[in-house]
Amino acid sequence: MSWPKTFSRKTNHAKPRCQLYQPGFNEHNGCWLEGSWITLPEAAWKKRKATHEKMCKDITKLRRDQTHHNDGVGREDMTKAQRQAWEHYSGTGHFDVVYSNGNTGPVGVDMAGNKLQPSSEKWLREHKGLILKWTFGNGKRRPPTNQLKGLDIPKDLVSTEHGATKKTAVDTHQNVVDQNVERFDQMFYECADALEKNDEPAQNLQFAAMMAFNRIIEVEEGIIRMEWNVSKGEQADEFQTLEGETKRYVKIRKRLKEALKAGAYDEPFDELYLDYRKSHNECARANLDNSDGNLFCYVLPVFKDDGTHEPWGERDVPWNATDPWAYDDDEGAAAE
Repeated sequence: MSWPKTFSRKTNHAKPRCQLYQPGFNEHNGCWLEGSWITLPEAAWKKRKATHEKMCKDITKLRRDQTHHNDGVGREDMTKAQRQAWEHYSGTGHFDVVYSNGNTGPVGVDMAGNKLQPSSEKWLREHKGLILKWTFGNGKRRPPTNQLKGLDIPKDLVSTEHGATKKTAVDTHQNVVDQNVERFDQMFYECADALEKNDEPAQNLQFAAMMAFNRIIEVEEGIIRMEWNVSKGEQADEFQTLEGETKRYVKIRKRLKEALKAGAYDEPFDELYLDYRKSHNECARANLDNSDGNLFCYVLPVFKDDGTHEPWGERDVPWNATDPWAYDDDEGAAAE
């Protein structure tokens, strides 16, 4: 809802509603937020109307000069108007949540002061999501963070099984990576099964082959990226290992070869593999050269069945790129 020009109204319902527009307030940057209309009994509406309209006109003037880079306002330092607005709507809260199937992930929910909006509570319950108390802020590179610090969250919306204590903090980043990889692999094996049966329309099988080979290329790219990181004296990857991805590659390559052979396709694996690799490399080569090595693209060497591959050159990787997520390992502190 956009910021209104008037801050009180009577609606045109059969039984008119007497309403005041209540802005929100963000304590972290001191910004006034768009709020919503609240309905009051007519007597209370008449009593508060003039004072409320003046307050909102003053807030309108303040909003013109506010920026998201402003300093925050402590709860104990809030004016009456700020406190009232903050308790009505304080912005979007971001939490790591665990669902009934064990999957974890980030969610954004509306807040009212240090509480969840009723609509947010309803959404979490409907989706069977529980907020994790202790999580790692960005993988295990950062110390555990208490997501509930300073908040009043209903106990039935907080997980007691996962991340209940600092010692059992959940690495949600690792979980998300594992969940995504599992989905990618599941899709690959479904495509390989379809190719092996070879009993679907040609268009469907072409799509299955494209998706299966894309997964092959994707794992190759991940291996080269990790090798490049190691060559720079860095960690291969925070969430996966070279050994693990090489084993994955050997397994899925073998499965796709078997599927194509069993399906009696005219084009064997090697020919199709070279075609898909060529298409990938042409795009990667153009991106690297046109960006002077600043884009994270990788020109892939030819891989073999055992996961080994031909050498890659210094211009086959992003030679000028720097890690956008790099930071000092000493940054950040745990929220107690």
